[in-house]
Amino acid sequence: TALFANSLDGTISDVLAVGLAHNGGFPVYITSMTHGKYGIIASKDSGIDTVAGLNGKDIGLSLNTVIEFMTDMVIKDSGTDITVNKTAVPKIPSRLELLSNNQISAIAVPEPYVTAAVSSGGTLLKLSTDLGINPGVFIFTKATTESKKKEIKDFYDAYNKAVDYISTHDKSEFMPAVIEEMALPAAANDIELPKYEHAKLPDEATVASGMEWLLSKELIKETFEYKNLVFNYD
Repeated sequence: TALFANSLDGTISDVLAVGLAHNGGFPVYITSMTHGKYGIIASKDSGIDTVAGLNGKDIGLSLNTVIEFMTDMVIKDSGTDITVNKTAVPKIPSRLELLSNNQISAIAVPEPYVTAAVSSGGTLLKLSTDLGINPGVFIFTKATTESKKKEIKDFYDAYNKAVDYISTHDKSEFMPAVIEEMALPAAANDIELPKYEHAKLPDEATVASGMEWLLSKELIKETFEYKNLVFNYD
């Protein structure tokens, strides 16, 4: 909402949101990929230990979002003909509570909540990274890409320095500050950080799969080409 109101120049988002924005007549552009993880976790007393075990079960998630997209991709990749009952639980803390109280069979969440759910006894069934799915992106508005190209480049210079710092320092030196700043659960200390890379655009296949999913759910009227969704600031 803040982005659409021009109160922000950019934000962390995902390829699906980019397609939805363009469909709504509000062009935003992908400037780089991110390194987020999403996962499906079964409750500790569900007896479910594989994706196939989700057949006929309830899974808590947010609908028409990257979380549902990831869930569909995981199910498709399982190679089995299964159907899950998607239960709309928009708030992540509510999903975690339902799972810990065994009131739902499984949930789909991003990190660091995957780690939090597993540390509370949940069973990790699959991560988006297991499938090579990485739909998270940085985006900037059209007006910003046109008027603040130097500022965007400066932002990424700082981003790349942060990547270099993380790769050469133990996470104990920076995770406490991250947890405090973002009000994350203490379990985030145990998260296995991805191998961060210098900023680069996502691959075309990732963007295309997101557009195809949106089109299949009739959330967009037409697909959008990769070249019309990305912005090269360099």
